[in-house]
Amino acid sequence: MLRDTFTQSSSFTFKGPWQDGTCYVVNDLVENGGSAYIAIKEHCATPSNEPGVGGNWTIYWSLFIDTGGSGSSGSSGTSGSSGTSGSSGSSGTSGSSGTSGATGSSGSSGTSGSSGTSGATGSSGSSGSSGTSGSSGSSGSSGTSGSSGSSGTSGSSGTSGATGSSGSSGTSGHSGNAYTHVQSVASNIWNVHHNLGQRFVNVEVIGDDYKTLVPLDIYFIDSSNLQISFSADRTGWASITYGIGTSGTSGGGAYDSTSRSNLELHMAYDSTYKYNKKEFTYSAGLLSQVKVYDNISDTLLFTKDLTYNGSSQLVTLVITRESDSETLTKTFSYDGSGNLSTIVET
Repeated sequence: MLRDTFTQSSSFTFKGPWQDGTCYVVNDLVENGGSAYIAIKEHCATPSNEPGVGGNWTIYWSLFIDTGGSGSSGSSGTSGSSGTSGSSGSSGTSGSSGTSGATGSSGSSGTSGSSGTSGATGSSGSSGSSGTSGSSGSSGSSGTSGSSGSSGTSGSSGTSGATGSSGSSGTSGHSGNAYTHVQSVASNIWNVHHNLGQRFVNVEVIGDDYKTLVPLDIYFIDSSNLQISFSADRTGWASITYGIGTSGTSGGGAYDSTSRSNLELHMAYDSTYKYNKKEFTYSAGLLSQVKVYDNISDTLLFTKDLTYNGSSQLVTLVITRESDSETLTKTFSYDGSGNLSTIVET
C-alpha cells in the first residue's frame, strides 16, 4: 500500500483511496492509480476532477508521490530497528447533522375547569295596591214618543194632452247587415275587417268618450275591408252597415232627407255639418258626387267629386266649398298589388 511509503505528518490527512462524491478539504491526501495526491482546493469529488484522470483535476489536486514503474527486486536488507510510534493524527471534521426526527403527537387537552356558581337573584319589589273603582251612575228614563201627523190629501191628476198625428212611414230599404269594430289599442289607423260582402258601406265612428268622431279619411279597400285614418291615436268603435232604407218624414217634424246609401269616402268637413242633408250621385255603380246642404236653410255647403281608374279604385277626390269656391284635392296612388300606397293633398 502507498500509505506504507510515507510517514503521515500532522500537516496532512490521509483519506485513503479517492472516492467519487466525497468532499475534500485542503491538505487531504488520497491514493488514486498508484499515486498520491494532495488537495489544494476544497471541493466535492466528481469524475471531472478525479486526480490524475479528470479534465480539470489540476485545479483541485497536486501530485504528491508518483510511484513510477516497478524496478527489479533488490536484495533483502537487514531488518532495521523498530521506529518510534508516530503522533496521533488530528481529529477528523464533524459529520453533517442528521435529519430532524418526526414531530411527536400532541398531548391530550386538559379537562375544563368547573363553572362558578351564579349569584343569587335579587328579590322583586312589592306591587302597589290598585285604587278602588268608582260606582256607575244610574241610567235616565226614556222619553215618550210623539204622535205621528196625519197624511195630507193627494192632488187631483191633470188631464192628458191630445195625441198628435203620426207621420207617414218611410219606404223600407233592402235587408241590411251590420258589424261593429272595437279599437281597444290607440292608433291613428284603424284596419276594419267587416266581411259584409259590400265595398261601399256606411261608417259611423264613435270615440271612447261615446261621442261621434270625424276621421281624416276612410278608404274602402274591398268588399270585406276598409281603413279609417285620424290625425292622432284614438280608441273607440266603428259601426259598419249597408242596405238601410231612408226614413219617412215625421208628422209636424223638420225636413230631413239624409241618405245613408253606399258611401265610398266620408267628407272631411267641420263637425258642425256632419248631420246635415246629403245628396249622392252614382255612375256605373260607383259614387261620383256628394252634395252637403245646411239642414236648416237648405243651402249648398260642399260638393265632393270622385273619379276612378279602370280597376274601380278611387283616383281623385275634389272637395269644393261653395261659399268661396275653395277646393281641396286628394290624389290616390296604388302599388302593383292594387294596395293604396300614397295620398297627396293639394
